[in-house]
Amino acid sequence: MRPVILSILLFATFGSFAQSQPCSYTIDSVKILNNQNLKALVDSLQTTQLTTLNNKNNIPKFLKHTLNCWTGDFDIANPNQPFQATDVVRWRVKPLPRRQLTYLGLNDHFMLLAYKQGGKGLSHHIIIFRYDNNKVVDFWTGYGGEFKSKEAVLNYLKNFKGNTQTGFIYL
Repeated sequence: MRPVILSILLFATFGSFAQSQPCSYTIDSVKILNNQNLKALVDSLQTTQLTTLNNKNNIPKFLKHTLNCWTGDFDIANPNQPFQATDVVRWRVKPLPRRQLTYLGLNDHFMLLAYKQGGKGLSHHIIIFRYDNNKVVDFWTGYGGEFKSKEAVLNYLKNFKGNTQTGFIYL
């Protein structure tokens, strides 16, 4: 009986220290912080038609999986739906999402996502995915304003100088 218990404990220990599966696309922080791919993405998006689908359920499953992998849980509310806009948290059976969608544009190769994120201060984020056959090919993220259209996001990004004060990627 004792060897069985020891064996179970041994396997449980190894299992708890095992690495989780890596995300399907690895964020290149240096590339993003230096905006190395931003101009190419913006140029591509300017000539690309996106369909505005401002509903979180329209985020492609493989991209939602990627976002969940990076953040642990990429929870987001639809536009005009409640979300956790501040760091003051009221008790709820189901917590509010930390993000609120402001724009979602999609086609067969791009997703442009703009959203608000609550916390110690309200911030606005932009995420651009370029993909092919359900595989992420390129990715950029940054800060922005409360954008509600592709044109507004692209106009901002064409003049984007980068935020040199941030040394990390925060989704």
